[in-house]
Amino acid sequence: DNYMDSQGRKITDTFRTPGWFFAGFAERFIASDNDRRDKWLSLYHPGDKDPSFDHMKGFAKEIVTHYRSRGLTVNTTVEKLTEAMQVISFNAWRAGPEQAMLFYLIAMANHDCSPNLALRLNPGSSTPEPLQHYLVSERHIQPGEMLTTSYINFAGLLMPTKDRRLRLFSGKRFWCDCARCLQDDVLRPFRCHKCPEGTGSPR
Repeated sequence: DNYMDSQGRKITDTFRTPGWFFAGFAERFIASDNDRRDKWLSLYHPGDKDPSFDHMKGFAKEIVTHYRSRGLTVNTTVEKLTEAMQVISFNAWRAGPEQAMLFYLIAMANHDCSPNLALRLNPGSSTPEPLQHYLVSERHIQPGEMLTTSYINFAGLLMPTKDRRLRLFSGKRFWCDCARCLQDDVLRPFRCHKCPEGTGSPR
């Protein structure tokens, strides 16, 4: 399906992630032991298939064929490797133009367009080794409050509500129903044309 954002631009679900993005994770998955692969696949949700699922399956088949043609052992199946790449598609964090990471615990956090947690990579240093990540609070968190992160970047959080929801649906396959998405868009108030004193906000 095609969707239009608030500026009339077409949003089309296409396979736009470069091959290296999945190839590196596929290599890690194949080299992992059974326990690590099982933990990886525990993040897989069969009902949330990426629009590029068939493309991913073909890519997984090519990887397995390539390994076996070189006499290498592949202790997994095309189906499991496809599921692993689905996990990456929905849960990996980009850390640069050619770098991405999968964090098991962070991947289980729910999304919110006003998250109370943010992911920080290597605070205070530009090129430390090994690469580290931190979760930091964005505001005071009440006891018992759900911990949430944002599945889109900061620039995405500044988008109009409709565009945010479309981006999340396009990339993560769900319509966001967080409190911010269900309220008026307070970041874009406008003055009422009938009463100069009044203001309104789009939804």
